[in-house]
Amino acid sequence: MNKTKLADATFSARVPKSTKNVLERAAELSGQTLSDFVLGTAYERALITIKSRELIELSARDSEAFANALLTPTLVSDEVVAKFIPSPRPNLK
Repeated sequence: MNKTKLADATFSARVPKSTKNVLERAAELSGQTLSDFVLGTAYERALITIKSRELIELSARDSEAFANALLTPTLVSDEVVAKFIPSPRPNLK
């Protein structure tokens, strides 16, 4: 987490006392304040979650097929091309 920027937003959470105790102990063991520990850990987990949802993982077979498709594209039929050409609109003047 970038600690050089001034905080311009707040975050709070209500948790059971037992959860807070565990978080405080973990923060203490890692030499951090409770806020720094919770926010740092949550931030790291958020980045992992985002990356895992945005990254596409392909099997070796699928990866090879994808690369081959990029390297040796097939010609598009006139029928397919025609579907992407807008039809003329009538002049309504």
